[in-house]
Amino acid sequence: MIHRTTIALLLAGALSASGQTLPASRTSSVTVNSAGTVVAPASFWTQGVSGLTDAQSDALAAKLEALRLFPVLVVPLNDSGNGTFTDFDLKASTDNFQSLVYWFNSAAAAWDSADPDPLIFIIRPEPSLKAWFRVNAAQAISGQLQAGQAKPLQIIVAPSKITGSANWMFSGNAALKWTFRRKTAVAVETDSQGREVWHPIIPTEWRRQRPTP
Repeated sequence: MIHRTTIALLLAGALSASGQTLPASRTSSVTVNSAGTVVAPASFWTQGVSGLTDAQSDALAAKLEALRLFPVLVVPLNDSGNGTFTDFDLKASTDNFQSLVYWFNSAAAAWDSADPDPLIFIIRPEPSLKAWFRVNAAQAISGQLQAGQAKPLQIIVAPSKITGSANWMFSGNAALKWTFRRKTAVAVETDSQGREVWHPIIPTEWRRQRPTP
C-alpha cells in the first residue's frame, strides 16, 4: 500500500484539494502515457506539496487513480443480428459536441484519427467460436473479416491515452459524452430521410488495464 505522504506527491496540477493546486508551469510537464502511468520530470514529485491532511491526500489519490483508468465501450454494430455494418466512427466531447476531444474512424483509408492505438475486438470464426479477435486498428474492419463471415453484432473498443486525455478521460467527468456512427465500406447509416445517424453510448466500465484476448 502506498503511504499517504507518497500519494500527496503523485499529483497532476489539475488536481486540487481545498484550493491547493500545483502551479501551471509544473502542470504542463505531467503526462499520462498509454499504459496509464503518470510521467513527470524526476524532481517533480519532491517539490511544493506539503501540509495536506489525510482526507485531502486520500481525495487526491482517488482522482489520480481515476486518471489511470481506461473506458471500455461495447458498440452494437448490428442490433438485429443480420445487419450490414462492418465499421464505425467513435467520437467524444466535453462540450456536447461543439468540439471534439477524441475520434476514431475504423474505416479510414489512410490514418486520420486522433487515437493511434485503440484496442478493438470482435468475434469471428476461429477454432473456438467464442474467441476474441483483435482487429488491426490501422485497417478497415471490413477488410479483416473472413470470406462469408457474418457481420459482427458487437465490437469492444478500449481507447488509448492520447495527448491531452488526462484532462478529460476519467470516469468522474460528467461533461464527457461519447457517440458512434455505424457504416459499411462505402456508406454510413442513415434514417428514412437520408440523414446520417449518430448514437449516444456510455462506457460499459472503466478499467485500470485495457482488455486483452
